[in-house]
Amino acid sequence: MQNYVMHRGRGRGHLGLRTYVMFSLLESPKNGIEIAYDLVRLLGWRPSPGSLYPLLMDLEREGLIERTEDGKLRLTPHGIDYMSSIPFAINVKSILFMMEVLVDRLAKRIESEGLNEEEKKKLSEIAQKILSMINRS
Repeated sequence: MQNYVMHRGRGRGHLGLRTYVMFSLLESPKNGIEIAYDLVRLLGWRPSPGSLYPLLMDLEREGLIERTEDGKLRLTPHGIDYMSSIPFAINVKSILFMMEVLVDRLAKRIESEGLNEEEKKKLSEIAQKILSMINRS
């Protein structure tokens, strides 16, 4: 399991920026500008190119991301494992962003694979939990 502690040093983002950049790539391959716009949508600010691009180079060197044939960046299997090792104890805004990305990914999978009865039941239970939270707030 990859260690998810804060990284220090020139060109190295802290846990938050690394995590948000990699989470952005869970949705689909992106170039640096697209990642920056995701960060604006999620965090309300865009890191400078001097912060973002060295971090992307570090992630690539570490084998967490790779370039596609069209030059965009995507997570490697190692990067996906890294993401699954990080406890996501963060704010509501970022959790909602993550949920939105996951729902989009789920919709694409359902479109291509469909759902069995057990999966339909589980999805319905999750939807009920979400509705219950909305109604309580």
